[in-house]
Amino acid sequence: MKDLIKEGQFPPTYIFGWDEMLKMWFAFENEVLLDIVLDALLELGWQPYLEDLDNMFCTAALAVHCALLELSNGGFVHTEFTASDYKPMYDKLQKYIKEHIVPDAELSKRWVEYKKRASDRLKSIYSSHR
Repeated sequence: MKDLIKEGQFPPTYIFGWDEMLKMWFAFENEVLLDIVLDALLELGWQPYLEDLDNMFCTAALAVHCALLELSNGGFVHTEFTASDYKPMYDKLQKYIKEHIVPDAELSKRWVEYKKRASDRLKSIYSSHR
């Protein structure tokens, strides 16, 4: 578990998801992040108001980081999940999207499509629970 939250390692490995067909890793495509985004938006009822999911995926990554910190010593140690503590990492994740994903035509296209699929799934779940 400590390998997932190594000091100075960026981007964190736990944000990547494996594409079996392409045999490649892609940032922010980890299924845990997707589940957190979908669950949080459904729980809060924000789905109808969102136009882009970048912020939510970055926030989900921070939630995973916090959970990994809580469990990193072999037991459970409470870690506060506060905006002030996690803002620097949030900003770095946003910057990673803007500087590494968006400028790359293939990654950018994939990222837009991934968020569209996530949004469509969210709308489907939301409408079936109304």
